[in-house]
Amino acid sequence: MVALGLLRRAGNRRYVRVSVPNMRVGTLTMTRQGYGFVALESAQGQGDVYITGRALRGAMHRDRVEINVFESRPGKLEGDVIRVIERGTHTFVGFVHQARKAQWITPRDERLPDRIRLIGEATHGQLIAARFINWPGPGHPVAEAEIVRVFAQDGRAAEETEIVVYDLGLPMQFSQATLAEAEALPEPEPPPPESARVDLRDRLFFTVDPQSARDFDDAVYAERREDGGWRLSVAVADVSHYIQPDSDIDAAAFERSFSVYLPDRVLPMLPERLSADLCSLRPNVDRYAMVVEMSISPDGEFTSYNVMAAMIRSRLRLSYDRCADLLGLVKPATSSVDADDAEPYLEAMRAVLDVTRTLRRRRQKKGYLALDVPEAQVTLAEDGDVSGLHFYERHEAHLMVEDAMLAANVCVADFFVARGLDSVFRTHGPPPESGLDRFFLQMRALDFNLPRTESAGPLSAGLGRLKGDRNFWLANMLLLRAMARAEYTPKVDGHFGLGFEAYLHFTSPIRRYSDLTVHRLIKRVLAADEYDDSELELIAAHCSRRERIVLDAEREVIGLYKALYMEQFLNEELPAIISGIGKNGMFIHFTTTHCDAFIPIADLRDDWFDVDENLTMLVGRHTGNRYCLGDRIMAQVTEVSVSKRRVTARSLGPISDSS
Repeated sequence: MVALGLLRRAGNRRYVRVSVPNMRVGTLTMTRQGYGFVALESAQGQGDVYITGRALRGAMHRDRVEINVFESRPGKLEGDVIRVIERGTHTFVGFVHQARKAQWITPRDERLPDRIRLIGEATHGQLIAARFINWPGPGHPVAEAEIVRVFAQDGRAAEETEIVVYDLGLPMQFSQATLAEAEALPEPEPPPPESARVDLRDRLFFTVDPQSARDFDDAVYAERREDGGWRLSVAVADVSHYIQPDSDIDAAAFERSFSVYLPDRVLPMLPERLSADLCSLRPNVDRYAMVVEMSISPDGEFTSYNVMAAMIRSRLRLSYDRCADLLGLVKPATSSVDADDAEPYLEAMRAVLDVTRTLRRRRQKKGYLALDVPEAQVTLAEDGDVSGLHFYERHEAHLMVEDAMLAANVCVADFFVARGLDSVFRTHGPPPESGLDRFFLQMRALDFNLPRTESAGPLSAGLGRLKGDRNFWLANMLLLRAMARAEYTPKVDGHFGLGFEAYLHFTSPIRRYSDLTVHRLIKRVLAADEYDDSELELIAAHCSRRERIVLDAEREVIGLYKALYMEQFLNEELPAIISGIGKNGMFIHFTTTHCDAFIPIADLRDDWFDVDENLTMLVGRHTGNRYCLGDRIMAQVTEVSVSKRRVTARSLGPISDSS
């Protein structure tokens, strides 16, 4: 009756009737302490639901589950798992343990069950990747798994990266059937006169991407109109032309939902035949594309737009730095593209720059969340180990391309909204009240007098006035932590961060399944086919879940490389800033290495410190000494754990402003 949702446990031997079941669906995130939280799907304004260890019913970390929600006390949501809808963990990494009559695996991820029965032969103590063959549940109280790979215990960067990939269950290889299907796809042919595909090969489209990019899924072009406005065109690879629903390639793309970009490799959503060839808008080759053509007034208003299937021929492949160089946005740099070679395209490039500047100014007046949080990029040596960390330099060439893509995404979102159709929208709710409360308390602790507001524009304006302050970066980071998580939904809803009433992802179908789905929906509308939206909720929920796994992978691997990099600084003393206060200690950011560490309260030797209720400072009971958010200190690196992606340090005292 509990499994059916008719009763819920209210004690060790007590059950109560569930008179009005409140069944909801969401994704379970476990903690290392054995309880978990379910993030409800399409639950704007509702917090996560607490799940006790006894209410899991065989559900595990990252599973999609159906739960019965109730208030265990006023304002606190609790739930019982009714059933597991979809398993979220398929492979994992752990150590083999053997006893006289049993062998099992202890996962390295403490959020998984601590004992999983091993099927197959292995040696005690081996570190292995394993695949679940039976999950816990009726008939299988203990999960079972088989060996996929055996790792060396002393693996370095490349092997540790694979450990992360297996731990998160990210597919690394395409099946032979998928690869064969991709290789059999034909080269594009010019559209016949009667075709609905428009021939735009006369337009001077160009691509702007990172220097290391191998696939080019978007190109831009603009020209000035006589009234002072512009016609801006954004061309995006027409992946949907090649990938048919229910094909092997489509199944593989849906399973992945995203390409994963790691420092030493890319795990693509599509086979290379598509991502780096047929769907890559390489210069001087004909390619199928979906094009958004926008008419924009001199003050940045969209006066009209048109979405069409087309054939284009990109003329020029530019890196961000070379594009900025040609437009005079940065100091001249050495490049393989001479200015003479780019001369025929400069007028179109300047038109794109001018129209995106105008669009950006209009967005700024309306208000959006402009956060300035630079992220450290990993530089690898030839042997694959970390040679350094640096901040990726962004300039206006990046903003130019981003604003062109935003314009295309907004127009395509309106394409569906104007017709009253569901799609795969990108939604971002306002920050939760608790997150904003914490943020403004932290701002006061940093002596920043920001007026309380819940609107994106004023929040950005307030932060902008702090530019130049030594804690400007930290203030931006703290606001980012307060934000709600963006997700995919079939129903239109606003995007708080970008300041749009309707938004979706259209511009990257090579690396995002949501964009591929949007392209298919556009074609159904253009062809006046029956509009089938029956699977949009499933696709949106799946993409949201896969996105969280991909972000976890990228974060884990960056943490891995940072830990590897910090090994060389073991026992060294480095300057740091206190970036967070927790119940058990404080988090610090090393300003010279761009890496983070944790200082436990127990390692603060000069006093016993208490944490204030707002988590903004540690206060010594006897001395009154304080460690406050934003303080500068000297810290010694005391421990580096590569396997746990953890750096531990101890405080050596404050750095005075005069030093």
